[in-house]
Amino acid sequence: MKKRLLSMFLCLCMLLTMVPAALAAGTTGTAAPATEDEGETSGNQITASTTTLTTGNYVLEGDVTLTSGALKVEANNKVTLNLNGKKLTNQAGANTIEVAAGGTLTIEGPGTVDNVSHQKAAVNNSGTVVLNGGTYTRSQEKGTSEEDSGSNSYYTILNHGTMTINEGVTINQGADGAGKFSSLIENGWYNGNDNTGGEPSVMTINGGTFSGGLNTIKNDDYGELTIKGGTFSSYAQACLLNWNVATVEGGTFEGTDSTNATILNGHVNDTMDKGQLTILDGTFSGKYILERMTGSGSDGIGSVEIKGGSFTGSSGIVNQGQGQDLGNGTIEISGGTFSHDVGKFCATGYASTKDETSEKYVVDVANSAQVSTDKDESGNVTATVDGNYSGGETSESGGNGSISTDNSGKVTIDVSSDDGEETTTGTTAEITVGPNALTSINKNEKVKEVELKTDVGTLTISDAAWNDMTAKATEVDKTASVVIKLEDKSKEGSNPVYEVTATVGEENAFDGDGDGAVTISVPYVADGEKGNVKVYCTDNGKMEDMNAALSDGILSWTTSHFSTFEVVAYDGTAEVTYQTTKDGTISVSSGSFHDALTAVASNGGTITLLKDVTATNFNTTISKNVTIQGKEGLKINLTTDSTSRNKAFTVSKDAKLTLDGVTMTISGSGEEGQGIGDGFDVQYGGALELNNSNVTLSNLQAATISAKPQNSGEAGTGIFTLNHSTITATGIQGNFSNGGVWTLDSESAIEIDDCDAHGFSADCIEVKGNSNINVDNTAYRGISINSTGLGEDTNGGLIIETGSAVSVTNCGDKDHPAVFMTNDHAANLIVNEGAILNVSATEEGKNNTISLSTNNGSQDTLNGAVIGTVTKGEESPTTYYEITFNVTPSDANIVVKGSDGKAVSAVNGKYALEKDKTYTYEVSKSGYRTQTGTFTVTEAETISVTLSSSGGGGGGGGSVTTKYTLSFDTNGGSAIAKVTKAKGTTVDLGQYVPTREGYTFAGWYSDEALTQKVTSVKLNGNTTVYAKWTENAVTPTLPFTDVKSGDWFYEAVQYVYDKGMMTGVSADRFAPASTTTRGMIVTILYRLENEPAVSGGSAFTDVENGAWYADAVAWAAANDIVNGTSATTFAPNSPITREQMAAILYRYAAYKGYDVSQKADLSGYTDAASISGYAKDALAWANAQKLITGVTDTTLNPQGSATRAQVATILMRLCETVVK
Repeated sequence: MKKRLLSMFLCLCMLLTMVPAALAAGTTGTAAPATEDEGETSGNQITASTTTLTTGNYVLEGDVTLTSGALKVEANNKVTLNLNGKKLTNQAGANTIEVAAGGTLTIEGPGTVDNVSHQKAAVNNSGTVVLNGGTYTRSQEKGTSEEDSGSNSYYTILNHGTMTINEGVTINQGADGAGKFSSLIENGWYNGNDNTGGEPSVMTINGGTFSGGLNTIKNDDYGELTIKGGTFSSYAQACLLNWNVATVEGGTFEGTDSTNATILNGHVNDTMDKGQLTILDGTFSGKYILERMTGSGSDGIGSVEIKGGSFTGSSGIVNQGQGQDLGNGTIEISGGTFSHDVGKFCATGYASTKDETSEKYVVDVANSAQVSTDKDESGNVTATVDGNYSGGETSESGGNGSISTDNSGKVTIDVSSDDGEETTTGTTAEITVGPNALTSINKNEKVKEVELKTDVGTLTISDAAWNDMTAKATEVDKTASVVIKLEDKSKEGSNPVYEVTATVGEENAFDGDGDGAVTISVPYVADGEKGNVKVYCTDNGKMEDMNAALSDGILSWTTSHFSTFEVVAYDGTAEVTYQTTKDGTISVSSGSFHDALTAVASNGGTITLLKDVTATNFNTTISKNVTIQGKEGLKINLTTDSTSRNKAFTVSKDAKLTLDGVTMTISGSGEEGQGIGDGFDVQYGGALELNNSNVTLSNLQAATISAKPQNSGEAGTGIFTLNHSTITATGIQGNFSNGGVWTLDSESAIEIDDCDAHGFSADCIEVKGNSNINVDNTAYRGISINSTGLGEDTNGGLIIETGSAVSVTNCGDKDHPAVFMTNDHAANLIVNEGAILNVSATEEGKNNTISLSTNNGSQDTLNGAVIGTVTKGEESPTTYYEITFNVTPSDANIVVKGSDGKAVSAVNGKYALEKDKTYTYEVSKSGYRTQTGTFTVTEAETISVTLSSSGGGGGGGGSVTTKYTLSFDTNGGSAIAKVTKAKGTTVDLGQYVPTREGYTFAGWYSDEALTQKVTSVKLNGNTTVYAKWTENAVTPTLPFTDVKSGDWFYEAVQYVYDKGMMTGVSADRFAPASTTTRGMIVTILYRLENEPAVSGGSAFTDVENGAWYADAVAWAAANDIVNGTSATTFAPNSPITREQMAAILYRYAAYKGYDVSQKADLSGYTDAASISGYAKDALAWANAQKLITGVTDTTLNPQGSATRAQVATILMRLCETVVK
């Protein structure tokens, strides 16, 4: 008790010392929240001059009229305000309370928040507000009608953020709902275009009393409103006006005879005025309950769903009089009690029925499902099912058209010929299910499945599948039917074939897009000799095994989509089943793998494994599209013919071999190491695709081949595609491959080990989707990009996308680099950010060289981790080593920076760092001492770092040591972890040196003003030291060794490099004398325009979609900046001439609206006559602007190529003299 009295006394003393300061503060106005040291205060007081509430609890100790503007809660502050039975009134011309985005305010009651000013609110919210109590009003509201504001009218509550209103809150516009010009509550935006972020305004009303306003609640643009309770009274237009999305789950809504309607709903667009209203419950009264809101661009009543509630209208429920049509919108009622008949608005499967006792109309599920059947002379049945199903039909099936229900939730619709008499059984049953039957069965929660029984077979449809078909019918037309047809299309002497369809008009109603399933059951008598049976879905040339089951003469299978299904019987010797087309007829057979290949190789088709397959002397040619489908656990083992260079598979031009889920091994026929035969020969124009397959190739002369047919001059290399598949090749006597365009996707892999020649030789290789290539131990190149099979305008290359990796180990020799990009054709090496190319050598005679193409058309991008020695022509090689960090604890944060201070990214924990360069590292983790270091890269290595804990330990009863913390305020520099030491410890600050880009550290200071420099600190309390910095002089530098200070183009190269307009051709070369292509120039201009969006491509046939310059060319052509070298060609990779550049810049300036009238007289140049006609004005303008001057005093050289140095100079002049 003494402690409590002492605490209260101390608090009183503190308050007494604070009062004079508060009075002296005048209008400074920020109320500070109570802290834990202030004892048991109930909150901070609010005075007339208070303007800003920071995080804490506040209390209104007396009536307050604000004098310094609105009471504000800014971002990142969380405030609770207790009105304490008092009244808060605004300063004239201001909102009473404003909450900014990111601010949070909770108001407790009782008490009053009033606003007395025109166009100002009691609460204006852009953050988060919870109203738990209080009265919110505009006591001086003068709006007397929809047309007259009385010069003092506005919303009482305006919400642009998130607001919750709970029971105990009262909101009005003066006594007896005086306001009739402005709505009482505005949730959303009066003009949604002002909501630049497009964020919703969210309001939830759980209770309270609301009265007055033109509309009691207006849910406006971007508004999302949920009402769960409360009483809403309207004396003017409506209790609720909804423009966007509103849900009513409860509450009482009281309109009057003067009210237009209790609820107004309108639709303008599907972005911010969606007009979506859902009523689940509540009590509604008034002259009319619902009416379309017109004006403001409304095109209709929107979408109104009523599923429950009580509705009493003195004149009706929906006002459609006086031109009040629904417009573009619907009303669907599936529940509720109404004073008038609403049958015309009932949802499908529901009806409005008058209760004679209450004389009210009740909407509920209708009850009138019926089945009618008709049979033709052949016994084919046509049936119709319609009406509203309620579960009350006959208790058991009777055939000939009945509907029944059992206790398990199965609805049976029986149209079979069960009439007790001999009858003709047809081959077709067609059942049309009407919209009422569809929707009423779908909405009945007791229904688990629907069984359709016919003479042909039985369809058991899951509730999800029925829902899929109902949704498709509703999507096409609310009144549409679904036609379900089961047909036996078997022919004598052939396999049984069944076709099952479900259609809505021309649309497929059960196509596999949903989650539903249907079980198909048909009678079937097994063949004694062929006791095994399969059912295949034969869509799109594939054979989908339906995993059918045969029991008691009934064959059943389950499907997620309707199609054609073929039944195949086979004996125990069959290795495969296969589908092929012969004489125009598609059929499925069974037999050996050899027989199947013979049948499909020249006709096309699909083979499906039934058991393991082994074949020797294997040699086949595929001349059509053939798919081999595997099965988990089954394998294909093939050995090539002993004939030299025989191919296991030859895929001809325009043919494709697809392996789907196959595990296959192809081995050479010779002794190990002899390598007789090849694996796959995919000829020009052919294709090999692996999906979820694994192929092993061993002891072969070549694993894969893509070569031109002999004596052929055609172009168009073979295509190899892997999706979630693996190829493993070992012991190959020649190359793993000798061409082709390869794509690895979806975690695919190629593993190559031990090739006696080159490894992976190809025209182009793209590795993406977290895929990998590993090439080990080749005699010559590990990867060789030759691009000889591609057209002249198509770049080959090795492209490694984010998340993927290529590793080449112990490949190459003194004459062959481990990775080679041809110089004879454009070949790109692209390693994107987050990708890895790792080339290493651990064996003598091997190398880690990556040889880039010197072809002018090549475009290399090395943004990922490249490990190895990179060379390009005569340029000096650059070597990168793999550096790995082994840190303890393992989840510590690692930052590695180069000498330029820029951080280096790791890929999969590995850093690719340049040889002989020096780097720094910092290893840190909360609770540990940060450790830094410096290292120079000389070889691949692992750097180990162990952090020590920065905190103290526990004890078992020893003395307690007082500790204090030293904090470092680095003033924008790198963070330094806090240091905690025992009291009295002196900390040497010399070991704590932060870094800051562009600044030099000038020492630590004990004060924020940086006047007291310190080199050490003795900890006698928690202490903070502050870093001081001096700004470094900025000296522009270029990384290019071929651009020297004093070069005539130095300043221009510095300019375009700093502006990001041009970069080097490598990390340290700009190549000033090299030419610049047409594609590069339009790309630079496109970047100047911030790369605006383009739709479609250009008309130029030599600009491929996806090319790095494609969007730029399309933009330039669309804006008449370029016309092309002809009507159909652009020549993006051709060097740009000086006159072409002048023409492009001239048109660009005109496009930008710049003055292009000034022209120079070019007659003084001796070669002026050689200027092309299209370029004369352009070159005269460019010369006048001093963009393009003579190469000598007397010559312009208009057809000469523009070098990169000249282009840099022209672009600098353009930006400095023309661009505004």
